[in-house]
Amino acid sequence: MFQLYQLRFNQLVNDGEEFSSYYSGDNNPFSWITVLPARSRKKTRKRFVSDHAGILECSEMMAIYPECVELSRLDDSIWYARSSRQASAEFGEAALEAAADDIEAAIFKTKE
Repeated sequence: MFQLYQLRFNQLVNDGEEFSSYYSGDNNPFSWITVLPARSRKKTRKRFVSDHAGILECSEMMAIYPECVELSRLDDSIWYARSSRQASAEFGEAALEAAADDIEAAIFKTKE
């Protein structure tokens, strides 16, 4: 099945006109896919500031996959990761719960 899909995709890519006409109208995935941002409410963004390899990401990983977090490998020379020393599974669980609440609010168009 994958090979058939790949063949069809290659055919569409090689024929730019057919590709663009195929993915227009109802076949355009962006006409029916909605992207909902997590942490969309101001209070959530203020409490759980996005970072890379910092307290938020490490805490979320500790909550979901604690076996994948090796805080012993932290290197203080990496400035953006220094806050991860304060990471905890509890903070990660709270952040994930808040993100889920924000997504739910966006889906059902609720406030607070």
